[in-house]
Amino acid sequence: KSVLCMTIGKKNNVLNQGFEIQNGSLPDKWNYNSDSTVFSYIINGDAAEGKNYTRISRKSGSAVNAQVFQYDFYNPDFKNTGFIGSNSDCAYLLTGSVRSANLDTSGAKFDIQINGISGYKGSFVSEIITNTITDWKTINLYFRPVEYLKGEAFKSINLILRCFSITGSADFDAVNISLVKDILKNGNFEN
Repeated sequence: KSVLCMTIGKKNNVLNQGFEIQNGSLPDKWNYNSDSTVFSYIINGDAAEGKNYTRISRKSGSAVNAQVFQYDFYNPDFKNTGFIGSNSDCAYLLTGSVRSANLDTSGAKFDIQINGISGYKGSFVSEIITNTITDWKTINLYFRPVEYLKGEAFKSINLILRCFSITGSADFDAVNISLVKDILKNGNFEN
């Protein structure tokens, strides 16, 4: 089946996408894995958009990746009753800015986890960022939650900013998720 898509003007579905609002030492509506993550909240820095951004790296000796995340506890749009849950058969575009310093080949990436009623179903992951990138780079990741559900009811998504690299750090900013609207189904006119 052929589908022609366009991005429409639905509001961004990520809360505090530019890390501009602070809640103590964290950006509001975001959390992180304190066992594995060295987390820095950069205020009035050289951000991709606005003034603030987040920097993550792995704790020395940690066996798991560093991660900063937003999930349905913080963001009602990510729940089965929220915007994405009500439109889980639609396509979405995640865009985000990233730059890196001295990352090994394990690198850093964006990750969208899809959860059905029975639990985790699968992940959509962006390209892996490695080495050093001094200028902000925009990453695009298309995803459609229904692709992993296989008939099961949608429960939620998790948006995760990850750093797998043992060395270096990754900066993230301007994280957005927008609906991509199917405007022409059966574009090949076969049926």
